Amino acid sequence: MTYTLRYRSSRAEVWRWYWRLWRFRLWHLHAVIAGAASFAVLSHDVLHGHLLKWGAGALLVFMLLVSISVGISQLLFKERERILDVGPDGWSTRIGKKKGSRKWSELAPVKDENGVVVMASKRGNALLIPDRAFECASQRSEFLKDVRRWQVDAG
Repeated sequence: MTYTLRYRSSRAEVWRWYWRLWRFRLWHLHAVIAGAASFAVLSHDVLHGHLLKWGAGALLVFMLLVSISVGISQLLFKERERILDVGPDGWSTRIGKKKGSRKWSELAPVKDENGVVVMASKRGNALLIPDRAFECASQRSEFLKDVRRWQVDAG
């Protein structure tokens, strides 16, 4: 059995998923980078006890990193219709002339989050499949069952 799904993502869906990912994982990375960058620039001040200056610098860099990260996710947003083919070997997708594919072994476990099926790579990029991509609830349920089985079979 294979599935061909057609749908359009919304900016709001992408934003909600990104915000959830940021809160659970990315903020740590942004905080460490901000602290290190601020220290690199202001190390002389820090070594002389001016920690407030370092903290303000780190906060500024942190806010800049968050803004850039959010901006990139919104700039890379694709509003055209996605055609997603999913089968025992993995998935392939097309949006206009852009194409991509992944094998099940390259993916993190498939999740069902707040009515959205999330097929994420181990690096964090993800396909967000909304309920409206499925003809009915039973098709969605079968899809999840098959995808999870294929992923386990791929090891």
